[in-house]
Amino acid sequence: MDRCRNAPGKGGAAPAGSRQDAPAGGLRPFRHTISGQESFVPACWFGTTSGENADRGEPFIPQSAIRNPHSHRRYSVATNTLPKAVDALFTLAVDMADGLHAHEAEVGLTHNTEATVREALAAAQEAQVAFQTIRSDKTRLTAAQTVADSNAKAFLSAARGVLANFLGSTWSQAWQPTGFPNQSTAVPTTAAERQALLSSLQTYFTAHPEHQIDQLNVTAARAEALFTALSAARTAVNAGLAAAGARKAARDAAEATLRHRLRATIDELSLLLPADDPRWYAFGLLPPAAPDTPEAPESLVLTPGGPGILHLDWADTPRADRYHVYKQIVGTDADFVLAATVYDSDATLTDLPSGAAVRVKVTAVNEAGESRGSGTADANAS
Repeated sequence: MDRCRNAPGKGGAAPAGSRQDAPAGGLRPFRHTISGQESFVPACWFGTTSGENADRGEPFIPQSAIRNPHSHRRYSVATNTLPKAVDALFTLAVDMADGLHAHEAEVGLTHNTEATVREALAAAQEAQVAFQTIRSDKTRLTAAQTVADSNAKAFLSAARGVLANFLGSTWSQAWQPTGFPNQSTAVPTTAAERQALLSSLQTYFTAHPEHQIDQLNVTAARAEALFTALSAARTAVNAGLAAAGARKAARDAAEATLRHRLRATIDELSLLLPADDPRWYAFGLLPPAAPDTPEAPESLVLTPGGPGILHLDWADTPRADRYHVYKQIVGTDADFVLAATVYDSDATLTDLPSGAAVRVKVTAVNEAGESRGSGTADANAS
C-alpha cells in the first residue's frame, strides 16, 4: 500500500484539509534549504525523493501542496499574522495553549503541544519581566545621575565666581592649575568634563586653601564629595545600560522563540484542520478560509482646524473597507463614542466644544470584523 495514499498532493485521497490528510507516518519538521523556512510535512514524503530534492536529501513535496516557492502549507495562514506587540503576543499564546489543552489529542498535534507552547510562553514572560525591571532601575539610576550632575554644576559655577576674585574674570594661564578645560572659565558642557573638573578643583583647593570659602561651601572637601557622587552615579548608569542591553537581548531571543513556536503550531494546524473548521477559533485563530480582519490603523495625527474642528489623518490600512472614528471629550465623556464612519484614511470632526481636550482613536473595518483600536491621539479643539 502507498504510505502517502492519503497525504496532501498524492492520488486517491481524502478531502483537502480533512483529518485523514495526516498520514499514518505522522508529521516531520522540515527546513527548506533555499528559503530557510521551517514547516511540517507528512513523514511519508521523506520516503519519496525525486530529482534535485533527492540530491539535497529533501522530501519530495507534491506541487499541489505548495502555494508558493517559500511555503509548504496547504492553506494560506496569512490571516493569522502574529501580533507585533509583546502583550498581544502573550495573549495569543495563552489562547493557543488553551486550545491545545482542549483539542491537541483530538486534532492530532504531535510536534507543537500545550507543554511546548506554555514552556516558550513562560520563558518569554519571565524575560519580559526581567527586562522591564531593569528598565525601571535604569530610569531610577538616570534620575540619581541627574541630581548628582545638577549639584556638580551648581558647585562649579560657585567655584568659578570665587576663583575669579583671585585669578581674574577671564581665562588666562593663571586658571590652568584649576582644571577648567578648553581655555575657558565656563562650566563644561559634558558630564564627563564636569566630573574631571571636580577632581581637579579638589586638588587645587587642597593646594590653595586660601582660595576656599567655607561659607559658600566652595572647598576641597565639597569638590571631593561631589566628584565621588557623580562618579558613582555615572558608573551605575553605565552598568545599568549594559545590564539593560543584556536583558533586552535575552527578552528578544525568548520572544523570537515563542514566535517560532506559535508559527510552527499554526503550520501544523494547517495540515491537520480544514480551512473552514470552527476549531480554529478555540486556538484564538481565524479559520484560514475566513476573510482577514484588518490590522489596527497606525500613525494617527490630529490637527486643529479652527474653533471646534479637528482634522484627522492616518496611514492606509491593508484590507480595510472603512474606518470607525471614536472620540472622547476629556472630563466629559466616560468612554469613547463613535463619531464617524469614513471610507478614506482621513476625517474631520466638527462641532466639538471650543477649547476642549479631545482624545481620538480609529479602527479599521471589513466584512470579517473590526480591528483593534489605533493608538490614541490628543488635541485641543481650539
